[in-house]
Amino acid sequence: MSMYYERNMKSKFKELYNLKLLKQIHTIGNIGFPKNNIFNREEGLLDLNGFELTDYDLKNILYYIQNLNIRKLNLRNNQITSKGISFLTEYIVQAKLNILNLRDNKIANEGASILSQVLAKTQLNFISLWGNNIEDSGAQEIARQLTKFPIASIHLSDNSISDKSLSSYTEILPKTHLNLINFYRNNITSKGAWEIAKVLPKCQELKTLYISENKIGDEGLNAISKILPKTNLSTFHFGKNDITQDSLIFLFNILPKTQITSLSLWGNEITNRVIESLFKIIPNTELTEVRLYKDTPNNIHIKKIDEALLRNKS
Repeated sequence: MSMYYERNMKSKFKELYNLKLLKQIHTIGNIGFPKNNIFNREEGLLDLNGFELTDYDLKNILYYIQNLNIRKLNLRNNQITSKGISFLTEYIVQAKLNILNLRDNKIANEGASILSQVLAKTQLNFISLWGNNIEDSGAQEIARQLTKFPIASIHLSDNSISDKSLSSYTEILPKTHLNLINFYRNNITSKGAWEIAKVLPKCQELKTLYISENKIGDEGLNAISKILPKTNLSTFHFGKNDITQDSLIFLFNILPKTQITSLSLWGNEITNRVIESLFKIIPNTELTEVRLYKDTPNNIHIKKIDEALLRNKS
């Protein structure tokens, strides 16, 4: 079988697959089945995760779902670009969506800019833009709108956000109602962490901060650690940030003065000294969940930590 023939067959199969999906959505829109594998009427959820939808697939789907009461739209893992976002914006406003998941698409800076222009007219309280090749300019466009609609959770993971655009978020954060912000796997350094540390005490609604897989280092973690007692954070994840054992232990000694229940520090310098220090401090903290390794090894040290955490839960 030639490579051309194989590619052509895959393309035809995808066209037929998406035509079948479109017919199914057409049927739901006209007859209104209470529940099926992509539409849950009770939750108001349309789940289109992983269909490899193109911009024009999305345009056709939006036509057929106009009369459905959809509050949650999952478009994760498709092929949507800025063109698709231009089709989507009017629907987001008219449908009064609460949840929009665009994770792992290709909207880039242009798509982020187009989306930002309608955010103030929406009822969105959750947005995921995870893995969309958004750089500083696109991230800044989104940041400028965060006080203008009822957003509570925003996921900006796995993009190309640096300290430059992070300053747009730290400037606006105290004026928002965000309880979760996710900067996992970006390009934030110790400078960005310092900016976060300055504003965290002013963000009393913020409960969850994800900054794993950045470059904050010891300096960045120490800056955030010092102000944690002045915050309402309950979840703080900072795995794989080039942090040494001394800075981890410095954080542990501050934890009894905080409300932190969930901590993730995998991918840093996890030594026996770190594990022992953590084990000793857990009974004096609110901790119920700690992630020390990305793939947790089965050893006696981890079991000791798990037992201590279990005692905290009871």
